[in-house]
Amino acid sequence: MKVFITFSPQQERLSGFEYEPQENERLAYGKTCFPIIPAINGYAVPGEPFRVILVVQDYEFCQKNAAVFHDELNALCAEKGLVCQEVQELHVSFDDQVSSQRETFLALTDAIRDGDDIHACITYGSKPASTTELMVLRFARQLRKNTYISCIVYGQVNFKKGEAKLYDETALVNLDDIIRVLAQSGTPEPEKVLKNLIKM
Repeated sequence: MKVFITFSPQQERLSGFEYEPQENERLAYGKTCFPIIPAINGYAVPGEPFRVILVVQDYEFCQKNAAVFHDELNALCAEKGLVCQEVQELHVSFDDQVSSQRETFLALTDAIRDGDDIHACITYGSKPASTTELMVLRFARQLRKNTYISCIVYGQVNFKKGEAKLYDETALVNLDDIIRVLAQSGTPEPEKVLKNLIKM
């Protein structure tokens, strides 16, 4: 089943933007506060159930913004005939201690199932939280059965210009896989092989 993962943002005043897709036209969409919404719009299929995993940190504005996310998701589903089977909210601590990141890691890995087709947003959350999310995706690729990472999005906003871009960062996951394979296989001159693969 297709699964979409995102964090609820921490901002007190949440603003919507029309993100310009970079190198992935499936991410084209109108105004939204949540970069995962264009991914849902681009990858979910009408009539085909999907799930959402929403990480909500124990912080007032994360909780308020989670309600805004539900509103946007419901509006998208109604407009496009999409079927969200479940929005699973994972309530975790709001701090960057290692113990809290472990808590988030375990909550997310428990929520991911064999056979999931994962789409994730790494825009919101602290840097440790984004690192934890990427580690969860690594776990899913390597330890869940028949589980795939189809799209990872990152939304960048230039507040001075009022411009927003949406990047597809999935290739970075593939790069991580290549590095792992090179390390495990004992490939001679791994840096040279890696550079040639990146240039392809």
